[in-house]
Amino acid sequence: MWLMKVPHGLYDPEISFVAMPGVPETTVHVLETLKQGQVNSNGVEKLEEKDLENLAGKVAAKVSKTSVLEVEKMKTEFSLAEAKLKTEVAEAQKKAAEAEGKIKLDEATRDEANGKLAIANKAVEAFKTAVPVVDLLASPPVLMSVSEHIAVLERLVPPAMVERSSMGMQRQGQAVRAALLKAQERLKVK
Repeated sequence: MWLMKVPHGLYDPEISFVAMPGVPETTVHVLETLKQGQVNSNGVEKLEEKDLENLAGKVAAKVSKTSVLEVEKMKTEFSLAEAKLKTEVAEAQKKAAEAEGKIKLDEATRDEANGKLAIANKAVEAFKTAVPVVDLLASPPVLMSVSEHIAVLERLVPPAMVERSSMGMQRQGQAVRAALLKAQERLKVK
């Protein structure tokens, strides 16, 4: 069944029906009738004063209901935002306190290191006055750590096949292994 709705407030509407083949049940129902006295010359329905007051009351109730709901929604959003902001401020204050604690600890460590440095500088000056010929800071000797020395020696050990190829290579392998063992003992002593 096909239903056709005619818009409210039309003046002298004209409707054309066209037959639809294959749908014999098609019917038209009139939903409302228009009275000639209620429509002005522009085709707009005339309302009485009591209808206008009723309509204004409905609109005001709808607007106030909407505004109350919006205010409540805004209040809840504000309280959530306020709680979130308070937690963020508390976390920031906690982090600031931790940072201040770390700074004080670092300052104490720095002061301690400066004290040790002053003592070391005094010892160097005392050593310079005791042995005036040796200047440790003018040309310091180049030093290598024991672990670096062991790594270099391990790379110098010839493979077993090469070592057995000649008596010279065998002697070189023995010398490198002896130096490697001495360096490893030094590392264990440290």
